[in-house]
Amino acid sequence: MKPFGLRLKPVELTEAQVRYSLEQKADTNSTEAAKFIDMQIPFLVLVLAPTNLMSAETMGKMRTLFLTDRDLGESNSSTRAAYLLDARWLQMAVVNGWLNKEQLGLSEEIIRQTIASASTEQKERWFELKPAREYEGFTELPTDELAPRVQFLDKLGCLDAMEDKSVAETLLQNQVLTDQSPSGRRPMRDAKPLHGLFFPGCVDPIRDTYESLVVLEKLGRLNQVDREACIAGILRFCSGEGRFVWPGNDPIRLFAGDARDTFAAFESLRILGALDRVKDLDKWKFRPLMVSRMPADGGKRIANWFEIEAWVCQQRLEKILREHKANPSAPFRSLLEP
Repeated sequence: MKPFGLRLKPVELTEAQVRYSLEQKADTNSTEAAKFIDMQIPFLVLVLAPTNLMSAETMGKMRTLFLTDRDLGESNSSTRAAYLLDARWLQMAVVNGWLNKEQLGLSEEIIRQTIASASTEQKERWFELKPAREYEGFTELPTDELAPRVQFLDKLGCLDAMEDKSVAETLLQNQVLTDQSPSGRRPMRDAKPLHGLFFPGCVDPIRDTYESLVVLEKLGRLNQVDREACIAGILRFCSGEGRFVWPGNDPIRLFAGDARDTFAAFESLRILGALDRVKDLDKWKFRPLMVSRMPADGGKRIANWFEIEAWVCQQRLEKILREHKANPSAPFRSLLEP
């Protein structure tokens, strides 16, 4: 059977469709608004649409959905800061520029005080990588929770408040540099395809590698990564035009090869300074995991968050490539930047 990633199609949306879809998602009376809060944003979407695609009214409604759904406005600043350190979806809203300190009612001082006065248990949950989940009998390390938390603190100028940075050692130990998966991770019949990648989560090595590199870069430990092995590992999964599929005979069950993997691969290669090694970068496409359909009643199509994410990444990639062509010596910008 054809790998799932090879069955996905490039995103097909217009800017007008994206704008209309965002307006509909901001409507607190729509069913899409409930999905916005409860399903897709908290767990899956990494890239949000730029705020300039929304009117002031639509953006205001979006922020209201974020901030009032959890009654954040009723809590004191320290409680709010502690909650935000656990709320991945709000952290990504900050990273994507949808929310800032003022809108959250916070300051750098409050965030630092909250971290300093937190219990040992809270600090361990926020900043350590103790096995948090089990998958088929093997533990997973929650890099998908740590990476956005580190990005969130860095965006707010508070990364120095992270007291214990020993998590970097744990991540470095999870770069696969032998024929065996790291200790405690799910073993593979053939671990060679994983060589050079990071594999703390046991599900998607492209996403795991991106999350690990984000943390190591922010903590100033990128120089301890085996860069060449990591670059080769990422490119090993690339089948051309931004498609990422498992190259071996032991496929990972949840490896999707969708726009999130394309995003993760781009960002990882950017962090490692290796995007110039991708010969067909100008042909990369972002493929949403799910595709919306035209409503049966003939109404306008409302794009889902996966499609919007893929569309935003596609638009930004094209802009980044134009900038790079005009100034080849400049570093590539992140897909998280408008």
